Amino acid sequence: MADTVVFGAFTLALQAGRLCREGVDVPLPPRAYAVLAHLAERAGTLVSKHELLDAVWGHRHVSDSVLKVTVNTLRAALGEDARVPRYLHTVPRRGYRFELGSSAVSLREAQPAANAVSTDRCSGTGGNLSANLPSLIGREAEVAQLQAMLRTHRLVTLTGPSGVGKTSLALVCAAHEVPADGVWLVRLDNLPRPQEMVATVARALQLSAAAEQGLQPLARAMGPFQLRLVLDNAEHLLHAVAQLVQTLLEAAPGVQLLVTSQHALDLPDEQRLPVAPLGLPQSEAAAQSAPAAQLLLARVRQHLPSFGLGGRDAQAVVAICHALDGLPLALELAAARVPLLGLHGVQQRLSEVLDIAGARPRQASQRHQTLRTALQWTFSLLAADELDLLQRLSVFEGGFRPEAAVAVAQAADASRTEFLLQSLLDHSLLVAQGQGSGGPRLSMLRSVRALAAEQLAARGLAEAVADAHLAHQLAWFGQMDERFLEMTTQQWVNLLRPEVDNLRAALRHAFNREQHQLRAAELFAVSAHFRVRAGWRHETLAEHRRLLAVEDADWPEPLRLRLRLAQALLGTYGQILPAQESLDRALGARDELQAAGERKLAALAAAACCVAMVRVQTPLAQRESALAVASALIDPSWHSLARRLIEWQETLLVRDQGRLEEYEARCQELMATCRARGDLSGAWVAAHGLALVLFATDRTAVARVVLQRVVNEMREHGMLLEFGAVLALLAVASVSEDAHAQTLALMREASRNLAADGMLWWMADALAWVPAHQGRWRDALRVQAFADALVASRGEKRGMMFARLRERFEQWQQRECAAASFGQQAAALPPLNEADALALALG
Repeated sequence: MADTVVFGAFTLALQAGRLCREGVDVPLPPRAYAVLAHLAERAGTLVSKHELLDAVWGHRHVSDSVLKVTVNTLRAALGEDARVPRYLHTVPRRGYRFELGSSAVSLREAQPAANAVSTDRCSGTGGNLSANLPSLIGREAEVAQLQAMLRTHRLVTLTGPSGVGKTSLALVCAAHEVPADGVWLVRLDNLPRPQEMVATVARALQLSAAAEQGLQPLARAMGPFQLRLVLDNAEHLLHAVAQLVQTLLEAAPGVQLLVTSQHALDLPDEQRLPVAPLGLPQSEAAAQSAPAAQLLLARVRQHLPSFGLGGRDAQAVVAICHALDGLPLALELAAARVPLLGLHGVQQRLSEVLDIAGARPRQASQRHQTLRTALQWTFSLLAADELDLLQRLSVFEGGFRPEAAVAVAQAADASRTEFLLQSLLDHSLLVAQGQGSGGPRLSMLRSVRALAAEQLAARGLAEAVADAHLAHQLAWFGQMDERFLEMTTQQWVNLLRPEVDNLRAALRHAFNREQHQLRAAELFAVSAHFRVRAGWRHETLAEHRRLLAVEDADWPEPLRLRLRLAQALLGTYGQILPAQESLDRALGARDELQAAGERKLAALAAAACCVAMVRVQTPLAQRESALAVASALIDPSWHSLARRLIEWQETLLVRDQGRLEEYEARCQELMATCRARGDLSGAWVAAHGLALVLFATDRTAVARVVLQRVVNEMREHGMLLEFGAVLALLAVASVSEDAHAQTLALMREASRNLAADGMLWWMADALAWVPAHQGRWRDALRVQAFADALVASRGEKRGMMFARLRERFEQWQQRECAAASFGQQAAALPPLNEADALALALG
């Protein structure tokens, strides 16, 4: 070994016992120097901890921690980062290896600085990036976009929330098409003060000591180089980093800068690439293909190479990915817990999302050991009023509109709140969901919301903010409820649907506090119509029962009238109250609202009366009279769409008068009229009615074509939940002809949707057809007996289609079972409940 070892800017004189950097002595404690000398003499060779302890301390009875502290002292003197070592490499659990490397000793003359000549050093073969770059999953689009940006722009900033994977994306793309003088990584997360940044960059690039003296000397030293500088985790040093970047852009034309930060630098030449969480699986079928699921499973298999999905694992994968918002950091932490807890164990602990901890790479930042530590770092960068607003926004579930944020902020200056919202967006703590039918919406990641809510509760403000949220929801839904007559049903539902989670949160808060029972009733009353139209009938019925238990005779009369209307809508359009009770409530609400001068509400109740009369098969003369009352209540000055309240009821009356040809023509005409005015939901209702009569008159194939088109449209618009009866009708029409795989899939989907909403009775007659097609007649008869009992228990009467379906089933049964004892065998068995009937019919 030579007496003198040169590596980078350093010279190690072994005989003299000196370490110099650019000719200037680097002070080292004796033990640290001895460790460096021993490693340098064995450069390129793994030296065990025991060997170092023997060589430097003379025995093995010194703790490993003493050696670790000494190595850290040595790294500090060399200006090294343990996560991206250049010379002193740690071999986990084994020892250390000192690397000179050809690039470490290759020199490049720099331009002389003003009034002095210095030799700056910079590798021309790859910089200081580790050879072991992170693996990226589900980031193909971002990689292509960033690589394209790096070809044409000198400054690119990756922004996004903590844990989203900005660093991994930056490192992988930075190593693509490397400039002549390499790629250099400078990690800033452990740099506490901006004053140290210039020196840190200079040392990372192995520049002369003169380059450490300020921005201009650093820029002059970097001027001759063609390199890419990656500044990682810049959010806590934004002003200083922006100054550095601007100076380098002006004075070092060969330097390209790639910055990762939760907040952009806001420089004129900055190109920004927001990094979003990974795409989520929207169904169990995507539990292995969605990017978030792919990352989760890939990291699980790093711990368990033979791991495979089985049983209900797909459901757990979907739940984990959604609960963790597709954040790569959170998914990796969760994956590390799977060997101990299993997928379902991790799923059960998702309420502890902030504190999920798992094995992390040694180079990972300490603040990335849990989501809590990562977010606490981010929160610490906020001003007091920014943090206060963020905590208050945690009251929202499922996103919010800017004006709603102003309401819960309870600030006198709305413009100030809007300014703070923009700042939180810039800090990547809010997510812009884009423009919906109700205007722009913002949201928070679940982890951000969880920590903000914790902090709000710790300040004792959670109750007051929830009260403000309740007041805003009550005012907004009250205003929107009155707009139903001004737009199509689909437009109205789409406008309100994004607020469903906030509505549920506000109702939950009100119901759970005795002092808010009146407000709970008010919010229920103004939102019941929407939730019935949007498909959330069953949960609305549960809240209705809670209200009945607390209803107070002292409640204001206007509220009592609104509640009667809500009950009428639940029973008619929702069909979740018995038919006669629904009619009685609708008639009462109509008359009382009309007497109170509430004409628009009375019109809604009058239309509900007509719907209920169809269910109970009221005599036609009474239905005609009810339609006349409803028509008279619709003021000619109202929006033309208000007429849709009774259009369909007028058409149904023609059908029930026996004028079926005219009925079919009116259905076709109404479908065309609704489509022309953009009222898809009205067109779907008309198509549903047309299919009913087509089926009842044994034109099932034509009915299936009509219904399939409508179901395809509803899937496209994401509105199957709101129109579950149409999907169910397609399933019923299909199963009346065959039990093929596609039909069985439709039956399962439709029955699942209706059962979740307490509406299985609507298609119960169709369930028996599946085992009948399969020759399981005893099972078929048991399921049909269940359907008969279910319909009877509700006091329902089968309409045209289901009466025909029941008639055809009896005819089929008589043909197949005339000489068999299936009927007697089925009757001898105990009656089925809903779950058993579904299992017996559909498996």
